[in-house]
Amino acid sequence: YVNLLRRKGVDGLIVGSAAFDDRTVVRLAREGYPLTLLARDVPSVSISRVAVDDVRGGSLAAQHLLGLGHRRLAMVTEPWRIQSSRDRWQGFAEAVAAADPSAELRRVEAPGSSIEAGRSAAAGAS
Repeated sequence: YVNLLRRKGVDGLIVGSAAFDDRTVVRLAREGYPLTLLARDVPSVSISRVAVDDVRGGSLAAQHLLGLGHRRLAMVTEPWRIQSSRDRWQGFAEAVAAADPSAELRRVEAPGSSIEAGRSAAAGAS
């Protein structure tokens, strides 16, 4: 699809998918094709990106749940290969450990990144 878009004269791409192949990103960047990444990074090349602070987001989620009085906490994550999932879990786990080390904490990995995969993982975690 990238090659088709380029042939159609698209001036640049904004990539908002973790599934987009890093090799394609590297190739496009090295060719000087205008490219911006959303919520992901490819450290091997210098590319404009719009980032989300996933560590802080995980921390805020844990703080919210703890503030409501919950002490048995679980987080359903996307597959572990996805950096944002690891970052969210890091923030979540660190916030729980700092606020209440006795709280029960569990990570449940979904088999994919869809709503259905998350729902399935949550149902199997109970």
